[in-house]
Amino acid sequence: MLKVLLDIQTKSLNKEGKPTDKAERCAGIASDVFVYASARGFCSTNPASLIKSQLAKSSYGHRPAVTKPKELAKLLRAIETVEGDLNTINSLRLLALLFVRNGDLRRMRWSDLDLEASRWQFKPLKGQGKVNMVKDMVVPLPRQAVAILREQQKINGHTEYVFFSETAKKHNIISDATANNQLHKLGYQNIHCAHGFRATAKTIMQEHLKYPLLLVEMALGHTTKDPNGAAYGRFEYIDDRSDMMQKWADYLDALRDGKDTAEFRADAHTKADSTAQLQSLIDQLGEDKVFELLNSRVSN
Repeated sequence: MLKVLLDIQTKSLNKEGKPTDKAERCAGIASDVFVYASARGFCSTNPASLIKSQLAKSSYGHRPAVTKPKELAKLLRAIETVEGDLNTINSLRLLALLFVRNGDLRRMRWSDLDLEASRWQFKPLKGQGKVNMVKDMVVPLPRQAVAILREQQKINGHTEYVFFSETAKKHNIISDATANNQLHKLGYQNIHCAHGFRATAKTIMQEHLKYPLLLVEMALGHTTKDPNGAAYGRFEYIDDRSDMMQKWADYLDALRDGKDTAEFRADAHTKADSTAQLQSLIDQLGEDKVFELLNSRVSN
């Protein structure tokens, strides 16, 4: 196991010459196999579990990403100027909407999609062997994503993959470099990359839209637990996550079009409800009476 995994590690390097996490993920997958075999009496040890400490720490280097709303608005408008291959344009649009990993999006299968129910259920590549990633994932699809996928159906609906490409050299899907090459052409080299959409969504959702960390982490496909240590399943909080994903998609539309985005904050409805209640009180009692009541409470 050590010889095999070290060989994988040696051959899986990033642009800086440092190892990626491919060997670590392979060790995790192998470990799952040995756990399965041990439970059924085929072996008594799990050699793969001993190897992880012998592997170099994975490194992907700097992953550039825009994390400010104004910068994101500019990027979204730039994407809409792309001409030519719909695979490229729609993959960028979906990366912004769904902020999944580029590898998972490129391998999206029609069989994993339920467009009527607005769901995409799949096994993330990095979930197979990574302890902090879910092994099964469900992504609620906002209306905008469904519309893009309907568009993709017209060109690739007869194939296994949503992003099928006749010219692709591997797996008959668009390459890992397709999205990044287009971002470079748009002037975003070292500013934003395909993987950067994840950091973009995480930062803006938490800092600007005020969504709970739990929902954001679940949307990213990270393992999440409650304070008592119980892990959440793939369908947990599905309604809340569906609402969040739709709000995110609507927020991106408004941001791209230069419209006000205050209504998309997670606490916007709470504020709106309070305002509505105050207005209702004014309608019933009159403005002077309401101010009198408020002043008396402050005095007390």
